[in-house]
Amino acid sequence: IEENSFLREEGIFLLKQEFNDISTYICILESISLGYNTLGEIINYCGLRDKASLSPYLNKLILLDLIKKEFPIFSKRKKKAKYVLCDKYFSFWLRYI
Repeated sequence: IEENSFLREEGIFLLKQEFNDISTYICILESISLGYNTLGEIINYCGLRDKASLSPYLNKLILLDLIKKEFPIFSKRKKKAKYVLCDKYFSFWLRYI
């Protein structure tokens, strides 16, 4: 993919249509695509303060069906939740572009 290709900037363009400041959203999506998918791992990867500062971002991404929260089948605790990308385009774009 060339430097001036529209595909290179398409993910950023799509996020800018939904959000004013996309830097935190891109960081969250990038962390999930790299395998940092628990709440603590996302907080550390993005350099956020705590769960309260991350929750509004995650909720908006879930509402847009970009990510979803999954729980292990046999886990009795809700703290073992993992976030996964559910949008195939962003999954591809974040991994390869």
